[in-house]
Amino acid sequence: MSNQPVVVYIHIPKAGGTTLADWLYGQLRDLSGEACEAEEEGCLNSGIFYYSSGYIKGPDAQDIARIMRVLPRPDLKAVLGHCNFGIHEQLTRPASYITMLRHPVERVMSLYHFEKLVKAKFGDHEGIKLPAETTLKSFVESPPFKDVDNGQTRRIAGLSPDVGGCTRAMLERAKENLRRHFVVVGLTERFDETLVLLKQAFSWSRDVFYYPMNTNPDRAAMPCESQDTIHTIQAHNSFDYELYQFAIELMESAVSRYGTAFQEQLEEFRVKKQAWYDDVTRNSETMLDGQRKRALRGR
Repeated sequence: MSNQPVVVYIHIPKAGGTTLADWLYGQLRDLSGEACEAEEEGCLNSGIFYYSSGYIKGPDAQDIARIMRVLPRPDLKAVLGHCNFGIHEQLTRPASYITMLRHPVERVMSLYHFEKLVKAKFGDHEGIKLPAETTLKSFVESPPFKDVDNGQTRRIAGLSPDVGGCTRAMLERAKENLRRHFVVVGLTERFDETLVLLKQAFSWSRDVFYYPMNTNPDRAAMPCESQDTIHTIQAHNSFDYELYQFAIELMESAVSRYGTAFQEQLEEFRVKKQAWYDDVTRNSETMLDGQRKRALRGR
């Protein structure tokens, strides 16, 4: 039985969280070589629990039953997913919270374009009906789900009022939670720095690298939004903007505490990451060349 705190990663939707969750799994998974079967319908592996819930509706009755079975387990290492602050109350050991925030304009735009992509490929997402004529502005003005409306403040405060119900008291509660309960508060826009802070905070030594995951391949080609639309997003996510600015302050403070050693470790990480990426790319090209040659021989 471990006495180590359980790492609880609050995955803010469309803030680079799928990539970070994969990186965290690489840091925490069992490397002993022993077979490790996934449990709880694949949600629990190597002591790492993928929180059973999407970000639109939240957990259903079956998800809640699974969550309540897993959280008290003495072998639990981490909880990763779209949970809210407060989940530590169900654990039998202390929690070490971490999260990653994103600029609210970019995050809401990403949510909108992701939902449009899902709609085009698969239909309604978790029951959300998004008409074809839905614009980004109308998406924000009439949010089809709560995460469009100060979603970061909601999750970090551990509260979920109706759309339009967020208050300054909630924002202050979210700030206080970040200050008191979070070991690392990362930023999507400073992903590598977030990873270095995590390694230092938890004394993790594994070299784990990443590809960006769950991204929209068409997003880069989309036109810039009008200033009117951007102002609408800002107006409906003003608390998230303040929380994001507070997260920047927390990250700057954390980086400064490590002094010059932080920049040295960041540069070392980036050099190793580039070497890893070059090696993966080279191996992929070699594999493709082999497949092409075999295909030609088979003609």
